[in-house]
Amino acid sequence: MAAAIIRRMNLGRFPARVPRATDLRALKKRFDSALTAYEGLRESSERAVVRWLWTASPRYNLDPFWYFDPQMPFGAVLAARPKDTRGRAAYGFSVKNEIVIERSYLSDLRGQYYETFFVQMKDRILSYHYYYQSLRNPINCSQLIFAGTRAVCF
Repeated sequence: MAAAIIRRMNLGRFPARVPRATDLRALKKRFDSALTAYEGLRESSERAVVRWLWTASPRYNLDPFWYFDPQMPFGAVLAARPKDTRGRAAYGFSVKNEIVIERSYLSDLRGQYYETFFVQMKDRILSYHYYYQSLRNPINCSQLIFAGTRAVCF
């Protein structure tokens, strides 16, 4: 279905790579260990942040098809941290200008946010997405796989 949507939009050919069973097993294993990995991911990601970027709503997403939905806003960059963070998003960038943390603040609960950590590897970007409550239960784990500089599998 996604390939048909892309062809209809004349955006090129959908990447042909299909996830291997080993990719899917590794992804499930990461999700199963994500609850215990939270503190380590948070600490290492926060240490890696050299600058924060605040946006009016989420601006970046690992899923290449996320912003094909016209209902998904593309968050405008804010000049500084807003006084009221509700509905806003904050991105922590590393010295390599890579996003390592995303905090997506809820619009109805002041100070509460979903948290996503991004781990850059040679051929993929891994993400760990966590619930906003204090227990920080994992919601999902995903990955974007590259062949050179071209994304081939999400």
